[in-house]
Amino acid sequence: MDFDLKLACKCAEAFSLSTGLGCLVSTDSGEKLFSCGPSCVSCRLCRAADRDSANCTSTQLFGLHQAERFGGKYIYFCAMGLTCFTSPILGPHGSAAQLTVGPFLMVDEQDYLDYDLAFALRLEQGTIDALRPIVQDIPHVDAAQVTALSELLFMAVGFINNVSECNQLLERDQSTLQQGKISAYIHELKRSGAPAPYPFRTEQNLLRAISRHDATEASRLLNELLGHILFSSGGDLARIRNQIDELLTMMSRTAANAGVKAGVIEGIVSQYRLEQNGKADFDALCMGITNAMHRFHEAIFSDESCRQRDTIHCAIRYIQANYSKKLTLQSIAQELSISQCYLSRQFKKELGVSLTQFINHLRIEKSKQLLVETNLPLAEVAQQCGFEDQSYYTKVFGRLCAMTPLKYRRDQSAR
Repeated sequence: MDFDLKLACKCAEAFSLSTGLGCLVSTDSGEKLFSCGPSCVSCRLCRAADRDSANCTSTQLFGLHQAERFGGKYIYFCAMGLTCFTSPILGPHGSAAQLTVGPFLMVDEQDYLDYDLAFALRLEQGTIDALRPIVQDIPHVDAAQVTALSELLFMAVGFINNVSECNQLLERDQSTLQQGKISAYIHELKRSGAPAPYPFRTEQNLLRAISRHDATEASRLLNELLGHILFSSGGDLARIRNQIDELLTMMSRTAANAGVKAGVIEGIVSQYRLEQNGKADFDALCMGITNAMHRFHEAIFSDESCRQRDTIHCAIRYIQANYSKKLTLQSIAQELSISQCYLSRQFKKELGVSLTQFINHLRIEKSKQLLVETNLPLAEVAQQCGFEDQSYYTKVFGRLCAMTPLKYRRDQSAR
């Protein structure tokens, strides 16, 4: 065991007892080592919904990978749309395990049943009714508290973690191997005679290899580009640094187009800058951009299906909290720090409806509550539910419910 399991278990137990939330210690491969409170191990929701428990493990590992990229903590949604957060427990060679808190509800119980189970997971109404008693037993945490709790977990796990010198030794070995490949390419350039123009095609192929997750080809192409940059720069470190920074920017755009959140990209770039702090040599620049490329690889392809589900649940949460306001594809994508195209594509793919259709459905359901529970005029109902005017509200209501809002109100009152 590459970490102090006994200390990790004590930390999990203390956190669970003090918060009332479930805590789970598991390895970096998903093996569950210790559980306390209403954790994933004791959660009955997946089994009752006849869902594969492997989905739970994959989302936990997704959370671990994201926590590594975000600097030690990450809030995510499990396969059933419940909220969890996690922090990695470090060993001598990186993350050896993780401490995960959850699952718990962060929204109203009925909203979870209506939108996470019915809409996002497309469960039948009979199944949802059977799950209702289980959902009622799941802990609830206000959204404002979740970030603070994840910070506390991060600090608690920080007590367990010890920084190892082993990574530095490994990095030196990797740097030596890379420099040998770059030197061989430079030797080929020297034999060819006149300096070649900048290989833009190689650059384009590198970005394609990153987007396809072809790590071997991407590494080969990056080494060729680094060799050309060194050969053509005349040893001008400032010029070399500028060209490598341009490569980093293009890799960032490739990741953004693949749906990687802006916060993850910013974390990778920040980590690159941190690694370069105080270093002023070509070898360090090469290792830095190579490490960044590998992190972009992981961000694009590690647990892609989990990342897609996480994006959808984040979008649902945001819409539920802001349905009374003006919502657009652009504003929601900006809030989630992802591209509009990616959000639109994944929403349609995962839910089978467009973002606009989902928003209108939610707003109409909220308006039904106001129609039954209040005597507000239609114009006020429309405004409180986010519709621009009463006319448009009535039109959408009729399309979705096959009747007018007034008829719905009368019918419900007569019951």
